[in-house]
Amino acid sequence: LLSDDCVYRATETAPPVTGRVAIIERLQRLGQATFIEFEVVETFARGPIVVNDRFDRFELPERKIEWHGVGVFHIKSGKIAEWSDFTIR
Repeated sequence: LLSDDCVYRATETAPPVTGRVAIIERLQRLGQATFIEFEVVETFARGPIVVNDRFDRFELPERKIEWHGVGVFHIKSGKIAEWSDFTIR
């Protein structure tokens, strides 16, 4: 559901990744994980903006990662035009 020119930021300090294909390639790096879980705590929408509070958990060969953050999605024509994740500390 990504637009062809979607922009993705993995965290508030990460450089943006632009384009559907580039974003998919970036996300495929998680393919080496032996376990992936997305626990969505809360989701709400206001107009074209969707926000979800979530815990992401990954088990990679060399380490485990748990990340608590908020994903903010801007929807245009039924597809994600912008996606930014922000870390909750």
